[in-house]
Amino acid sequence: MRTALIGRGLAWLLCLAALAAAAVLTGSPWAFGLLTAALLLPFLSALWNRALRRQRKALAELPTGARKGEPVRGAVRVPWSGAAPAGRTYVRLELRNDLTGERREITLPLDPAKDAYEAELEIATAHCGGLRLTVKDLIFTDAVGFLPLRCPAAGEARLTVLPETFPVDADALPAAAAGGGEEVRDDRKGNDRTETFQLRDYVPGDDLRGIHWKLTGKLDRPVYREPAQQVSNDLLLYWDQEAGSPEQLDALAEAVFSVGQGLCEKGLPFTAGRSEDGALRLYEIPDREALAQTFPVLLRRNGARRIGPEELDGFGRVMYFTAEPSDAPAPENVDVFLCTEGNAGGGNAVAFTPADAAKKLERLGTYGS
Repeated sequence: MRTALIGRGLAWLLCLAALAAAAVLTGSPWAFGLLTAALLLPFLSALWNRALRRQRKALAELPTGARKGEPVRGAVRVPWSGAAPAGRTYVRLELRNDLTGERREITLPLDPAKDAYEAELEIATAHCGGLRLTVKDLIFTDAVGFLPLRCPAAGEARLTVLPETFPVDADALPAAAAGGGEEVRDDRKGNDRTETFQLRDYVPGDDLRGIHWKLTGKLDRPVYREPAQQVSNDLLLYWDQEAGSPEQLDALAEAVFSVGQGLCEKGLPFTAGRSEDGALRLYEIPDREALAQTFPVLLRRNGARRIGPEELDGFGRVMYFTAEPSDAPAPENVDVFLCTEGNAGGGNAVAFTPADAAKKLERLGTYGS
């Protein structure tokens, strides 16, 4: 777009030079009038655009899902009524992968339609993740087309690009270490009213059975006791999202999803975990349906903080997926899956790369092979 603006500005200057030469050589008042009009046109139309400058609502559209490398079509629509800008209207977009952190800026011309300005776009990504298409602003140009004016606008659309999967033989999964099992944890809200997840102010719609009457009487305001949830402590699939290149994070997503899918196919429930906003978040995965519902959430990295294998206690077995090797040895019940080009460091760890993840993780029990 910048090149086009410069080109139009140079063309305007050449036009002014030609009109000025004609006016001087001919002395015609018409030539002087055209020169004056050409000189003032971009600045007067820019003032017109400024009068139209206000916050605009934009509607961005994307399909809900796609495969890696698959082109998908989207659209942007800006509802419009009243006077139109003097020149062309553009929309500036940002495409961000919430998992890998990759960003790309897109600028598109908007075409006038009935009661709106519209544009279509086609996008594709080489890595899986949660994609966000955000409308940053609109750009009005003057009637000549070289004086841009930014106009605030807001809109967003989301697209989930799922990882590709490979078969994993979950029959090789060793039994969970002794000491695991079902117990109530107070780090996740749920529906077990015998345990408390957190205390908060009551809001209309809350179950009246959850009101903490003693605290309500003391504080003179209704206090609600949010219940905890039963969480399986047998097997944890933990995904460390704090570090890694886009290629590593993409490969880890494929590994975690493939292993989880293999467990579900064998009827083995598990808990998926990650760090979110600096805290441990757990997701119960009893079957493939739960995995399909949870994984789009996992693909949107949010405030990840490294939680080392040694910090994940309370589970019979932990499968720890990461791109960052740890200096401290992992506990005996933790199997580390390290996406790296280097050495895994031995012990109960296996190293794999984006190219050989399927081969290395084909059988979950054959570590170090």
